[in-house]
Amino acid sequence: MKNNRYGQAAIISEIEYQKIRKSLRSKKYKLLLDIARFTGERWGAIVQLKIEDIFDGVGNPLGEITFPAGIRKADTKGKRHTRGKFLFIPLCTNC
Repeated sequence: MKNNRYGQAAIISEIEYQKIRKSLRSKKYKLLLDIARFTGERWGAIVQLKIEDIFDGVGNPLGEITFPAGIRKADTKGKRHTRGKFLFIPLCTNC
């Protein structure tokens, strides 16, 4: 368990994830949580994504999200890298 920036972060179980997701009322936050879970990307990078990064012009979800280098955290050498992440998120319109 991570405490005051020390220790190791715990991985939440499927049951814990479902409890968190169920407690969210907004579809927007459910989508953000789903993207965070399936990509492993930082919350800060996810909220900077544009609609075009996730959906095509018709509104269908893309098969891959590309996180541009400018919104990603720099590595230990100060470099930022573009990262593509394939999506296997069951995006649904009535969640």
